[in-house]
Amino acid sequence: MNTTQIQQKSEDKKPVREGQRRTGKKDRKKKASTLDSRKLKKFSITKVFKEETSSQFKEEFCRMKQSTISVGFILFSIAVLYMEVTSSSSLGQGVKQCAFKSLNKDTNNGQIQTCDFKKFFSQSALRVTYQGDMRLIGTYRGVCRRWYITINGNECLSPAPIDAIIHANRQAINLHRPGTLDGFCNNIPAGRVTVGLSVGKCNGYPDVGNAYTCWNSVCRFIIEEVPSVQ
Repeated sequence: MNTTQIQQKSEDKKPVREGQRRTGKKDRKKKASTLDSRKLKKFSITKVFKEETSSQFKEEFCRMKQSTISVGFILFSIAVLYMEVTSSSSLGQGVKQCAFKSLNKDTNNGQIQTCDFKKFFSQSALRVTYQGDMRLIGTYRGVCRRWYITINGNECLSPAPIDAIIHANRQAINLHRPGTLDGFCNNIPAGRVTVGLSVGKCNGYPDVGNAYTCWNSVCRFIIEEVPSVQ
């Protein structure tokens, strides 16, 4: 092979190599473009997924928050209802009767009888009732005796004393009659309470007159714990 043939073969091979280089560059550019496109698509999908997930999380959080508030309100309502039922039940059970048969108390001044009671609430009131025989023998000048309720040794001040009087102005009339004292009393602390019935003179009258209580019959206290009285 001469020098001319070698040069011709070398020249024939050059265009082929240059074409291959151009084709390789195009392939690399195409692959890079395809890769960028895939990355962009993946990024878009990831972004959309995150946005949808965030939106779903917010909605779920709002639903949970509303559910929590609803459950809390329900529990609070149940607690209030339970307290009301318990309070009403306790007040309903706070009733006592002390009955005494034929006390025959010939007392003109002082305490006649007592009845102990358990008070549950400091803010509540007591309703106290005495029912039984009461009598007063008078003289020609006129006499008066006053029966009254005491609580722990003191008369009720709020809202007012619980009392009743009998007046007589004729001598030696031994008239027995049923009598009732009934009223409410506030500001009594919780715990053991001693309710009593006492008798004494009336305001503006001398300390005379023969009183008699619970003769030949049954007399009673009825004590009830009730909501505070206005």
